[in-house]
Amino acid sequence: MSNNNELKNKSKEDLIRISKSLGLKNADSYDLEDLKHYIVRGELPEKNLKDKPVNSLKVSELREIAKEYGIEKSYNLKKDELIEQIEAQRESEKIKNLDLSKNAEETLESMEDKNYVSGILELHQDGYGFLRTINYLPSEEDIYVS
Repeated sequence: MSNNNELKNKSKEDLIRISKSLGLKNADSYDLEDLKHYIVRGELPEKNLKDKPVNSLKVSELREIAKEYGIEKSYNLKKDELIEQIEAQRESEKIKNLDLSKNAEETLESMEDKNYVSGILELHQDGYGFLRTINYLPSEEDIYVS
């Protein structure tokens, strides 16, 4: 196959079969666009740099990510400074993606040490509660909520 036009009308099953014949293992776990890219170019597409762990990236790749985040003068920063700023931006994006009030967003952004946990909130009659994090049973890992 030479281009995407020839692949446009192929079903996912056909694309999987073609990809497997070209040597792609687990072809059924990829989406249509990735399969088409593999068939045309013989390689899977690069995933977005923003999704990759920053510690494994080169400085040039970190600068590209910094540019995407709008970090100014990234060319003046050392690798560890770039990583720190990118991680701060990622953390800020995580907070913005949560459905929180403006006050809660500001509070989370101002906190230095953040740990995210999940569990079941057990409320008591007196108005306080505990966030049960392990098996929904009382443990030393519980978090007091006033």
